[in-house]
Amino acid sequence: LIEKMMLALKGIPGMPEICIKSDDSNDTSSIPSSHYDYGPALHRWGNAFPKGDALSEELSFLQSSRIAFCGDYVASSEQARFGSFESALLSGTSAGEKIAKYHQSSASSIN
Repeated sequence: LIEKMMLALKGIPGMPEICIKSDDSNDTSSIPSSHYDYGPALHRWGNAFPKGDALSEELSFLQSSRIAFCGDYVASSEQARFGSFESALLSGTSAGEKIAKYHQSSASSIN
């Protein structure tokens, strides 16, 4: 399984070259072993190479349904890169602010 995953990594755009060590010194095949010099190459941010479009910020909070969306797939007014940790963090903060504002306006309309 590791060998298949390591081969699949070669197809990812921008993936650094991975130095593969073979378990068998006589082995000259191109199938990589599970030993490699490049750090934890299999642990990547799930959306490091996103496809498609981000959810627009306007659609990230729907008052009528009382639901908010956040994550690395939500666009940000801060111009964070789609699919980045920063984008996830900013959209979570924005969702929290929108929910708080909604509850404050709901509470003030009751009083």
